[in-house]
Amino acid sequence: MYLLSGDILEPQRKKIINEIKEEKYKKVIVASTQVVEAGIDIDMDLGFKDRSILDSDEQLAGRINRNASKKDCKVFLFDCDRASTIYGKDKRYQHQQKNKELYFGFKEILQKKEFDRLYEKVFEDAKKDDWTDSSKLKSYLENFKRFDFSSISQEFQLIENNNAESLFIPVEIPIPDGYSSKDLRTIDLLTDDQLMISGEKLFDRFIDLIHNKDIDFIRRQMDLKKLTGLMSLFSISVYPNLLKEIGDKLDVEKSKYGYQYLSHWESCYNINSGFNLEMAREDVLL
Repeated sequence: MYLLSGDILEPQRKKIINEIKEEKYKKVIVASTQVVEAGIDIDMDLGFKDRSILDSDEQLAGRINRNASKKDCKVFLFDCDRASTIYGKDKRYQHQQKNKELYFGFKEILQKKEFDRLYEKVFEDAKKDDWTDSSKLKSYLENFKRFDFSSISQEFQLIENNNAESLFIPVEIPIPDGYSSKDLRTIDLLTDDQLMISGEKLFDRFIDLIHNKDIDFIRRQMDLKKLTGLMSLFSISVYPNLLKEIGDKLDVEKSKYGYQYLSHWESCYNINSGFNLEMAREDVLL
């Protein structure tokens, strides 16, 4: 049984996906959040999903019998949790909920792939004249005419960040494909056995480079870009409520460089399963 979620670091997600594709085990169960809906290349036989927006339901179906080469593959949709918690501000979800044709016809839309029925409603709403409403097309066009690119950048967002921040978890991970152990050893990023990348060493090197004013500016920017590429393997996006839960385990000084630094990760985080906040709370009490 595997777990895929936004809490799982990218190297671990890739490892899980590879093991599924290579059929390491005869039978596999994958429990997942929305991360499975896009960019996850797996092919399962059965899918179970809580209803949300039609696009997400269709994306999950795309992970089942991907090549239409198997028999008796099914997707089951049920209505259990409140999807509004996640999708409440999404125009597609709002139209699904208030339009009876869409709400009661979701099964037919999915079966016949008639997603235009949803998007016609969304586009109709977006085209209504109201240049003060940033979600409307007219607002975008008016800002464009005035060359108000600042407003366009602020209002026209495909994905709302919801005040999410990058959290750096200084674990140790195997050297990924495409990275030279020799190069990593040269800048002292490897563990003592030379088999893993040390997240702690990586972040310290990142801070040193930021404060190093002795090297050429262009060279320093190039080196920083290389390091931040590696740092993405140790980072996840988290919301303020989670940061509040783990606040006592963050390093305040190291959290001044664009990342929240989870120094005491062992007491609340597991590489295979993500956060265990119950364990974190017990740690505080102890």
